[in-house]
Amino acid sequence: MFFLICILLSVACFHIVLLSKSESHTVISVCLSYLMHTVNNTALYPIKNALQTAWRHPRKAQEQLLQDILQKHKCTEYGKRYTFSTIKNLDEFRKRHPLTRYSHYEEYVERMMNSEENILMSSKPTRFALTSGTTGKAKCLPVSPELERHIYNMMAVLKNRLLQDTFPTYSPLQKLVRLYWEPSPRKTPGDHTLGPLSILNQKYKRLVSVTSTSPTPAFSIKDVEVCTYIHTLFAIKERYVGLLMTSFTTSLYSMMKHLENNWVQLVEDIAKGSINPDLNLTVDARLGLEQCMSPDPVRAEEARREFQRGFDGIIARLWPTCVAVTGSDVAGIKPMLKQTYCKGR
Repeated sequence: MFFLICILLSVACFHIVLLSKSESHTVISVCLSYLMHTVNNTALYPIKNALQTAWRHPRKAQEQLLQDILQKHKCTEYGKRYTFSTIKNLDEFRKRHPLTRYSHYEEYVERMMNSEENILMSSKPTRFALTSGTTGKAKCLPVSPELERHIYNMMAVLKNRLLQDTFPTYSPLQKLVRLYWEPSPRKTPGDHTLGPLSILNQKYKRLVSVTSTSPTPAFSIKDVEVCTYIHTLFAIKERYVGLLMTSFTTSLYSMMKHLENNWVQLVEDIAKGSINPDLNLTVDARLGLEQCMSPDPVRAEEARREFQRGFDGIIARLWPTCVAVTGSDVAGIKPMLKQTYCKGR
């Protein structure tokens, strides 16, 4: 067994040596990134197979999902009202359960927000997600532990498959630029967190920072302008970026405009290994961020030359190893981005 472990470790070390890595990685962060990538790929393999089966037989997969939901929540107040335990197929569900709007569930959700249990779902909610309110009044959605795991697993499988199938040169040891703005969560009457579904908990922030250009303190900044500056600063510092990730293309556009307007100060910070003293940061946040900075006049000069050439194609020029830029284009600005900042990517 010891001999086998030694062989596996040797193979892993050899593979790590062959992979392209971000310069800001330490020995520990490289090993953690490699371990996270390997464990994720192994643990998510059954989920990947299940997804592929569902894609081939979508109707069957959807009906099975419906049955799983009905069985899991059949003993809740809502499940008893609509006799979930006796519904055996989609046709029966359609006959017994009406088409609904959010107002149908609102009273149930309010009771759950006051810590009443076993109302809409059998498990306790971890938090309540708040919609953006673009189509009217913002809506509160209870989030179960199972839903959080499901979302994480599905996104991880899709991201890994996309990268591996589409970009064979992508290295999991190249850090990602993650654009994340910490919203200001509120509390429900029952002391549950209320905020956007995108909120990261502290544990996940630490994991995310291992594979991101930005350090952990950057993921807790609530001021949008300050947060954008910090994410942009640490992104520029890193030459070997693998992927630029954001929830929406509008966030990427905001980052690029911020870069255009503040590149002189950003370059100065990189050259000096400092954080802009005018930024409104807490003492702890500034201290944590400054500990991750060190003077890099060479990289600062490289960035300065690229910025002076203009900003069309800046992503490809600033991070030549970046294989893709991801984000939902609900605003329809993808063509503009591809002709400007994302030209060549």
